Amino acid sequence: MIREETFHDDARTYSQLIFNEEMETYEKNRADEAKSRLARKPKAAFAAARQGSVYDVIAIATAMEEGEIPMRLRDSCASAIVDAVIVLTKDMDFIRKGGAWWATSQCVRAIEYLGPNYFKIREKVRERWYKAIPNLCTWIYHTLKGIMYEDDESGTGEGLLLGAYHALNLIYAFDEDGKRSGNVLGKYEMLKLATRVWLRQTSIEENAFASHSLYIVFLYAKNTPICQPTGRHVMLTIAEDINVSPADIVRLALARLQIADTTAQTQILAFVPLLFPSQIGEPLFQRAIVKQRGIQIVLRIIRNIFEEISFDFRSPDASDLSVEDAATVSNALLVMFGLLQCLQSWMPLRRALHCGLIRLLAYASTPAILSRLGKDGEIYVRDIIRNVLSKAVRIRQVLLATRRAVNKIKIMAPYADRNSTMSGVPEQLSESPLNDVWEDFLQSIRHHLKALEIFSSERKMEEIQCGNMHCRLRGFRSDFQKCAGCEIVYYCSTECQSVAWRGQDHKHACAAYQEKRDQGGISTLDADYLARSARNDIRKSTYGAMSKLRSDPLSIPFNERYVAISYAENSTKERNIDSFSTTFFNWEVVKRDINPFVYRLPCSDPYPFEITPKRVQDVETPSSYEEDVEVLIMVKYRLGNSHRSIFFSTPLKKAVFEGRMCACCRFHDALTDHNGLCLVHRGK
Repeated sequence: MIREETFHDDARTYSQLIFNEEMETYEKNRADEAKSRLARKPKAAFAAARQGSVYDVIAIATAMEEGEIPMRLRDSCASAIVDAVIVLTKDMDFIRKGGAWWATSQCVRAIEYLGPNYFKIREKVRERWYKAIPNLCTWIYHTLKGIMYEDDESGTGEGLLLGAYHALNLIYAFDEDGKRSGNVLGKYEMLKLATRVWLRQTSIEENAFASHSLYIVFLYAKNTPICQPTGRHVMLTIAEDINVSPADIVRLALARLQIADTTAQTQILAFVPLLFPSQIGEPLFQRAIVKQRGIQIVLRIIRNIFEEISFDFRSPDASDLSVEDAATVSNALLVMFGLLQCLQSWMPLRRALHCGLIRLLAYASTPAILSRLGKDGEIYVRDIIRNVLSKAVRIRQVLLATRRAVNKIKIMAPYADRNSTMSGVPEQLSESPLNDVWEDFLQSIRHHLKALEIFSSERKMEEIQCGNMHCRLRGFRSDFQKCAGCEIVYYCSTECQSVAWRGQDHKHACAAYQEKRDQGGISTLDADYLARSARNDIRKSTYGAMSKLRSDPLSIPFNERYVAISYAENSTKERNIDSFSTTFFNWEVVKRDINPFVYRLPCSDPYPFEITPKRVQDVETPSSYEEDVEVLIMVKYRLGNSHRSIFFSTPLKKAVFEGRMCACCRFHDALTDHNGLCLVHRGK
């Protein structure tokens, strides 16, 4: 019988020789002795393991993993392994000095090999394991602490972390209620330590190391009932305690997706949604997504998996898609939906469309793939198409990018052509549970492409003014030059552009336009198209109030002529107006609820101003419906999970998006402020 002191002697010797040239020979000799003892006298090897003999523990654990232990000895072997865990994790200070960390990791792998079902049958072994769980939790904590606060010159950190990762898997397999796995403080401190360890690993070589520490955080935050109320709350608290923003954690996670192996990718993709902001639009989070090109990274992961199985949309076959890859695709779709929901600008979405978002969603929607992704995967694909893409196509730039993306899929292109008479979906999607979502999406593309064609032809015939306040020459767009910075103001000549830039301070106004656009605002051209599209929807509406406006417009006071159109709800049907209202009777309510949201437009003022409706008391009773009756229109649209609104007035005959005009003699039809005054009259 080997006494427990033998373990201490073995470990001290191991520690003294760990940097010695003879270490390799010493290890090999002791390992060979342990293997020989296990083969000749297994009971003696089990007894030595129970008392913590490092090399006997490693030999037994390795033999168990490799299936070399006879069935008749399985119970004795399992009991010895569990007892070894208790002994090896008893003295934490000693563990860092000796080789017990590796032996414990091997024990954990061996127990994991046995599996929960074995422990359910073997009651005696199970009770021993329950006694070992608190020690194992403490071992994980000290392991992480040692990695975080001590130099790891021996290179043992990755092995330690790997053991901690597998130990956590075991704890959750056998202790789901969390009653046996230690104290609250230890668990929370372990979370903080694991997060710190993960954040510290930055190089490509350490990526696997980092992914395991990340998964430790994920397992605790997601599964431990003691970490209440939610995994997100736990992660936000940890981030605050260690002075790291959730956005920075997500940024690092997205960066490491690029260099991770498949296992690490699955772990990271499962973890990232815990940090999605509850209030969409957090600036730091948005910058993290954009800076790391998170959407493109996730798309690349999905695309690589589909390429590995040589998936062909024309003859879909997902028989080569493994369970692990299917889980990765499903998690990636969830992350994709979350990232798209967090967008504050259409530009990352346009890049995603360019990188093949439509094609990958079409692949994932085929019955062959969808059956492997499961119900969750189906929900994620449906949400991306219905709640993101179908609503974003109202923005002209996204619509054009979507058309290009669909046209690259030959069998789908005819269904999205504006002049096509085809309806429905391609044959490959006809049997898919998502065929209705695709049909609505393709129909929405056709509708908006037709509207865009009409809009473009009308826009070519419109007269515009030179942006130089002292010129104001009127003409067609084809005769003018557009400012390359803001892409809003037009000039009749380079001389006028120079005058406006220097003398009329367009330099600052141009910067303001660009900043707003970069922060997620849409261009005037896009907003103009959105306004006209809404105008057409209003004119074709059958709601009672609009019918009354058309039949007897003079009977409705101006302050009641307010129309709210929301394209932000779940709607992809043509001309579907989800919200209709004529409720603004009080001008103060109109000013309070409308002014903060209006889109800034170019005007004669060096700086942009906000369109607002005229004051009620300033409006005279109109004499002609065709020319004078106006309604104030709010167009509310959705980009990701953020709602945007623009406002404009219209006589229902033509949208006047450019604002009201001041008919003064010097600045004929100059743009005005909310009082109807141009730059000349404003100061009087």
